[in-house]
Amino acid sequence: MCFGDIWDSLGGRLRICGVAAIAGIAAATLFSFVSAWRSAYDTVNDYFRKTETEMALRLKNSIDDIQSAVRNAGYSIAIQRVLLSSTPETAVKNFNTAVDHITGILNASQSCRNIYIQNSEGRHLWANRYRLAEMRESIAANIPGGVLNRPLFETRRNEEGWDELYFYSPVYNILWSERSSRIICAAACDMSGITAASSVMESGFEGTVLLLYKNRIVSSSREISPEEREVLPRTVSGRGRMAIGGENCLTIKVSLPGTPGRGTEELSEQLWDCIYFISEKAVISRILSQMNKGLPLLSAVMLLIIFIMALLIHSVNTGVSRLVEDLNVLEYRQKHSLSRPRLRELALISHSVGLMLDRINGAALREREIGEKLLDAVTAQAQAEFMSYRSQINPHFLFNTLECMRVMARKSGGGDLETMISAMSRMFRYSLYAKPMVSLRQELDHVRNYIRVMNIRSGNRFTLNITAAEDAADWEVPSMTLQPLVENAISHGFADRGEGAITIKAVRDETDGRLFLRVADNGKGIAPEDLEKLKQKLSSGENSETENAETFGSKTAGALYNIQRRMRFCFGEAFSMEIVSKPGFYTVARMRVPARMQLALPEIR
Repeated sequence: MCFGDIWDSLGGRLRICGVAAIAGIAAATLFSFVSAWRSAYDTVNDYFRKTETEMALRLKNSIDDIQSAVRNAGYSIAIQRVLLSSTPETAVKNFNTAVDHITGILNASQSCRNIYIQNSEGRHLWANRYRLAEMRESIAANIPGGVLNRPLFETRRNEEGWDELYFYSPVYNILWSERSSRIICAAACDMSGITAASSVMESGFEGTVLLLYKNRIVSSSREISPEEREVLPRTVSGRGRMAIGGENCLTIKVSLPGTPGRGTEELSEQLWDCIYFISEKAVISRILSQMNKGLPLLSAVMLLIIFIMALLIHSVNTGVSRLVEDLNVLEYRQKHSLSRPRLRELALISHSVGLMLDRINGAALREREIGEKLLDAVTAQAQAEFMSYRSQINPHFLFNTLECMRVMARKSGGGDLETMISAMSRMFRYSLYAKPMVSLRQELDHVRNYIRVMNIRSGNRFTLNITAAEDAADWEVPSMTLQPLVENAISHGFADRGEGAITIKAVRDETDGRLFLRVADNGKGIAPEDLEKLKQKLSSGENSETENAETFGSKTAGALYNIQRRMRFCFGEAFSMEIVSKPGFYTVARMRVPARMQLALPEIR
């Protein structure tokens, strides 16, 4: 049987899909295993890189700590008075203070265990007896005559065969009242803190750390065998791999130069070495142990998937075979129904075949109903278009009519009527044809036309004062921004007054380029409680036009809300509007418009 024959059957396709699914799961598992291995190995490299940095930092800090402790001890006033004073009374008086100072320095130091100080005449001080005799012997052996010219580290082999580390530094007389004498300050160093802290990586890998000075081991995190002692000084700098004790190990070596005070040739020499090494086998074993935790569960999941696929293929084949047998004996319009398979999908097919004939008989009826509904929709659309055409008003006809009325008013001598019709014509034209964004000059012209109409209606009750800088007049603002504020002033501010003045001022801020708009009236103002409600409505974004028209401030809040909403739509949250009022005196609306629009409005054609 060829592949085409298998693919043409549902059972064959299920088998192929099952095999493909199992192969895909196996490939995904293998890929996940390899990816996890690489990720784990990369994680180890990252930990090694971090450990390398931390080791260098700890080594430098420890050396700095030793040198700082010695300097603080040597240049203590009390200690120098004990060692350099020519009068016994001064030395005895400062003795306890000097000892306490040395003890305090040791308590603060991480790497010093004892400090010993002596002058060239043999007068000395120390904190405790830790390695005291060894420091004296080392000074006598390494510093002839008790005169030291530069700081230095030295190692000394102890009885157990280990190298001990000492630091010596010359100290100069800072007591000008005393005779000059040379001082040597020595420190017995314990570097086990570095090796202990660096031996355990963040990932939990525990290796071995050694600290070497001039290739001599001065501290280690564990006992080092003679074979390791011989091989480790040859470790390469940075991260590497080498055989130690017949086993491959991953290594890190950090090196630092000599101490300050040496010559240039000695400063370039790497005298300090900190080495970290760990068995590569231990690292790989740890990675594999972490990855192998999910293998049993993954194997169980794969076996379960294979078993479920086998059950699925068997149940589908059985149900399809039975359905095919029933279809073979089924005749058109027979009343007996198909057998119901156990699988829900096949049972749905069986039920659908039983309903097929009824659907065929109802197809014509549904098609006829759809045709009737389509005809009704087309008719309704035609009627709607017809009514739309009838309801349209030609703006040109309106403007032509207003122009005829203006001419007739001029001929009949009605000057106010002519002015009113002309102003209304400009207002209608501005309302219909103005772009979403207009210049401030156009908006101010619209306000002037509005005031002309209102003055004719009310007998010249209102005065309009406009001050606009030349650079502010060309500023683009949304149309119908200022006129609603002026209308509010006339409707509410001057409702109970005979006359009123409205002032509009527009200037630009030279520092940030913003436009400042100020609309003020000398009307009756707003009561404090009403002003607070108005500010709350504006801050909450509540449109008050839907409120009761008799409620004070509802129309005012609605107009202000619409202005604020349109301005923030164009300029974003950088736009701000502030309402200030004093009852019986004035009301002022201040707006700050940013230099750039946040959103470009579409053109209206």
